Amino acid sequence: QQTTTTTIELTQHHSEMKLSTTGVGMAIAKHFPQMNDNGNVLYFNAAGRTPMPASVEALGHRAVSAKVRPWEGIGADEDVVNVRRSFAAIINGREEDIALMPSTCFAMTLAATNIVSKMTPGQEVLVLAGQMASNVYPWQAKCKQFGLKLKVVAEPENGNWELAILNSIKPSITAIVALPVVHWCTGAEIGLEKVSQTCKEHNIFLAVDGTQSIGILPFDVQKIQPDYLACSVHKWLCCPYGMSLVYIHEKWRDLFEPLDKHERSRVGAESSEWDSVGVMTLEGYPEEFLKSARKFDAGGKPNPILIPMIREALALVHSWGIEEIHEIVTTLTTHIQTCIRDKYNDILDVDAGCKRRIGHFIGIVVKHGATTKSLTQIGGELEAKNVCVSVRYGRLRVAPYWYNTKSQVDEFLQILADIILNPST
Repeated sequence: QQTTTTTIELTQHHSEMKLSTTGVGMAIAKHFPQMNDNGNVLYFNAAGRTPMPASVEALGHRAVSAKVRPWEGIGADEDVVNVRRSFAAIINGREEDIALMPSTCFAMTLAATNIVSKMTPGQEVLVLAGQMASNVYPWQAKCKQFGLKLKVVAEPENGNWELAILNSIKPSITAIVALPVVHWCTGAEIGLEKVSQTCKEHNIFLAVDGTQSIGILPFDVQKIQPDYLACSVHKWLCCPYGMSLVYIHEKWRDLFEPLDKHERSRVGAESSEWDSVGVMTLEGYPEEFLKSARKFDAGGKPNPILIPMIREALALVHSWGIEEIHEIVTTLTTHIQTCIRDKYNDILDVDAGCKRRIGHFIGIVVKHGATTKSLTQIGGELEAKNVCVSVRYGRLRVAPYWYNTKSQVDEFLQILADIILNPST
């Protein structure tokens, strides 16, 4: 598989390549066998966390076992290289622009620490109402520290976030725009391409949280041109917990300081001669940073248990085809929308933001007066019936993946309707 700038190395068992609607059944049996033997669980929470594919789980067991006999070696440097290459391929970036961090909140804290201090009094950081906290808290804290304003864009009644954001940007006042690609509660489209163009025109720093889109929705850093992009890997990239992959535009490498100060980010640290060239003097250790985004990697050796699992998962997602995955999943969310319109219109509605939704998940609203139950109570009753969705910001967020089927969607909606209409359920 190849993008404009980066080649991804796939292992031999990924040779089947792209998903197709006719071959999904066999692919589920191979990569997600647990979804065919899960005790009748209806799992629609891929936006919270995707199940790990079988081969990713197997590599995790192998990596854990390797630590039992550390003298046999644990962790391969080429796996770390392949993780950077694979993520770069997925976003059409370059390996040297990718850093490894423990979380998206950590990543945004790094950006906020470096850029907010360069703002002038009266300037603003723009975020969205109901935005995921990982891309709000770091900016919020730094705004308070430096006496700046966190501007929250109100949710638009017509669902048009793009227009609401563009109308909220004030040249010379707006210094930073920190956004997702899609709204994490509803899947609503943000309109990042036009927003990015406006940011470039007015020299506004654009920080993007790609967690709810990268791996399921095509994203091209050459086209969008964010200054900064972070993506937690445990959702649509089918990885374990514990890492955010971060794209940092090269123009910020010399201007930003890493949060962690450690030797692995220094020139020569990987050399077999480091014990002599990296020796401590009366001034301390050598300070010259690497010229790539590795300068910003979180400290310590990249986790030798997580890295091979992440490498495998990224290769799988790339081999399945992101456009193909998105097409299959959008078919399912469109089916949800159609069923609500045709069968459940008296009690359910699709969130207004979903009128401009991207496609891979959807926000469902229980109509006023349809039930005396709270949304939290409804979510709890769904869980008791082995239906997994998320309650988010006044909606039921439903996020299928390509292992789900239309018949499962029908079953879920019928269970939901029964809970809403039956006070004793």
